[in-house]
Amino acid sequence: MSFIIKPSKLETPIFQLDGGEMYDPISCLSSGRCRPFKKISKSKIDVLVLSPNPISDEEKRALQKLLTDLKEGIEKAKGKKWKGFHEIFRTELELEFDNYDKSGENYVKNILQKLDEYSKTHDLLVIYMPENTRSRIGGPYFKVKAHAIVNKSKEQIIIRPTINKVVKYMSKSNQSNMLKYNDLVWNLALSIFTKLGGVPWKLKENMSPVDVFLALSTIVKPGVLGGKYRAGIAVLQLYNNWGEYENSIYGRLLFVYEENKGMLRVSDEEEDKFTQLVFTIAKKVKGKNVVVHLTDLYAKRLHELLYEILINKGANSVKIIRVQQTSPLRLYMNIEESSQAWPEVGVYWFLESGKIAQLYTTGKWRYYPHKPPYAIPKYAIRPIQVSLEYPKDLELTKEDLRDILWLTKLYPYMLDVPRTRIPIDLRLSHRYAQIVASDENVGMPEDVTFLY
Repeated sequence: MSFIIKPSKLETPIFQLDGGEMYDPISCLSSGRCRPFKKISKSKIDVLVLSPNPISDEEKRALQKLLTDLKEGIEKAKGKKWKGFHEIFRTELELEFDNYDKSGENYVKNILQKLDEYSKTHDLLVIYMPENTRSRIGGPYFKVKAHAIVNKSKEQIIIRPTINKVVKYMSKSNQSNMLKYNDLVWNLALSIFTKLGGVPWKLKENMSPVDVFLALSTIVKPGVLGGKYRAGIAVLQLYNNWGEYENSIYGRLLFVYEENKGMLRVSDEEEDKFTQLVFTIAKKVKGKNVVVHLTDLYAKRLHELLYEILINKGANSVKIIRVQQTSPLRLYMNIEESSQAWPEVGVYWFLESGKIAQLYTTGKWRYYPHKPPYAIPKYAIRPIQVSLEYPKDLELTKEDLRDILWLTKLYPYMLDVPRTRIPIDLRLSHRYAQIVASDENVGMPEDVTFLY
């Protein structure tokens, strides 16, 4: 059996900066034609860099190289050249250095003491943590993130894989490694800039007719309670139709895991708690068109609950849309020659009209100032599957897919492929759930940049 796919193309977002508008805002910033949409209010930023003691000479040199280049620029880079923090953002970074004791097993406590001490005198702490991953729930990375949110401290964590990339660049300074390193420095700079209150760019146009995007993410904490019952953290985040973050809330729930379907639902006893959670964040939905984004985890009853609660709160319309986290479909891996026949950002097709679609948001792309971007060879390009879960009498539209694409491109890590696959609302609500699952004393983040 076979069927013919007829792909269509969504318009990619245009971004507004100070002095111009572009498909590719990084190109505009690096060329000097544009400035950030909103600058940092201070002309000088005091940054304390914390590194472990002991630290290897190789790691020390790599960290010093990364921070020097962050501040002063990369001379040999060509495309989208990083010219230095002050040149791009008009704010000077003043770097000071200190270390923390890494010799004990519980070295995180030493970091937190430094964070508490220096966050009163410095605008930002850059912390090198020699961890191989950030993803372990309750691990060192998330403990530091949680502490920073609770104490309203601004931090930027660098972990070992990042330093390893710098080491690789220093040992093999060919053009390919130069471009990857240039991207790495851009990502670090954009993260720091946004954490300090800057806005690098915003959408030129909003995503009307949707008024509110509500994202649901869940972390099931390690361990099983009573067989099929599992303790977890459910996070809801609210975004407006400019893709701007407005609010967060989380709750501790007891989930029922339906093993045969691999899905979660709340127990009958927990429905009231889930209802109250949604009610609390949905105070401003009256008369508005609401789209809920969630992933593959949830059974039908959760979709019904979300719909009923939001309609009861006075929402004009509600759609529950599932965005697939992973895709089995893998295209164009290790192809050497470029071609304009490659899928462009925003290519989509419907598997079932009005219900299920495939959408390209991923891959590594080559951007041009005044035309849509194309994929670069050697990178895996995976469409995501998008489906309307509830209610069935509505339709999944082209505009719904465009909103997902635009929310995907809003995150300031424009060049970091793993982070640009899924929309910002789902990525950051999932990050918030990971942080809360690591420390349930975390309250609502003051702003979304605490989650970066």
